[in-house]
Amino acid sequence: GLRAAAVLMVLAYHLKLPFAKGGLLGVTVFFVISGFLITRILVSELESTHTINLKKFWIRRIRRLLPAVLAMAAVLIPVSAVFNRVLFTKACADLLSAIFCYNNWQQIFHNISYFENAGIPSPLTHCWSLAVEAQFYLLYPLLLLFFAKMEGWKKISACATLLLAFISIGAMWILFDPSNDPSRIYYGTDTRSFSLLFGAFLVFVTKNMPAKRKRRKVQLPWFSRDAVGSAALLVLFYIMIKADGYDSFLYRGGQGIASACTVLVIFSLMETNGTLSRVLSAAPLKWISDRSYGIYLWHYPVILLISGGRSA
Repeated sequence: GLRAAAVLMVLAYHLKLPFAKGGLLGVTVFFVISGFLITRILVSELESTHTINLKKFWIRRIRRLLPAVLAMAAVLIPVSAVFNRVLFTKACADLLSAIFCYNNWQQIFHNISYFENAGIPSPLTHCWSLAVEAQFYLLYPLLLLFFAKMEGWKKISACATLLLAFISIGAMWILFDPSNDPSRIYYGTDTRSFSLLFGAFLVFVTKNMPAKRKRRKVQLPWFSRDAVGSAALLVLFYIMIKADGYDSFLYRGGQGIASACTVLVIFSLMETNGTLSRVLSAAPLKWISDRSYGIYLWHYPVILLISGGRSA
């Protein structure tokens, strides 16, 4: 359900709906979720085998990401060739970067703005976020393998993950210039990886929590997981409604707050009998969530084709 809410906000943002000025934060939510889920897989494998089968891990990630991108491109390119030659040209120019997951850096090196486009934007611009995730999938398992050789590797990994997250937030803060277009910061792996790392950090914090909670006899009702998660979700939606892509707040702490709120929501949802968990498990949200990756991939090119190239 959280994933469904994230993709709906991104969709609303690209449709330029007035209540979704900050709908681009849906990608931030995706990053936190991905960091959490992937790290949980990696840590579980390290616990059971004391290593990570990198080849198997990377092949699974490629099978998850690449076929859907290729299918989308196989339809987008011939259709745009017929109906919009500018979209066709830009899709062809960005195709390799989308397939090999360096699209975000291509946008940076060519000074392409995410927020202002001279003419029609590329229908593959949204693949920048897949590139950031893929680069995380490539590098973070290597970091965990390095620390896994040390005694107390979980604590070391947790501290290193949190440190890297704050370095990334610091890089976003320092590199942001209110007088310039923020696209370099928006696209950068270095300035966006903190969301993935926050999700990864949650794995280390909660790994053994269920056993500890059973031994805890007193729990303050006003500090329940459900209340914390619900409040965090409301804050997240409030930021999405109020902030826009040029807002200094987003780059000087706002993205970090949104990531932290997402962490708290995920933490709340780990308590499966909570009210928030039941709400976000509703059948319509689950249906959207199961198709969220496909919706994300297809919505932007479809909007551009239908509108003749006009989008956020």
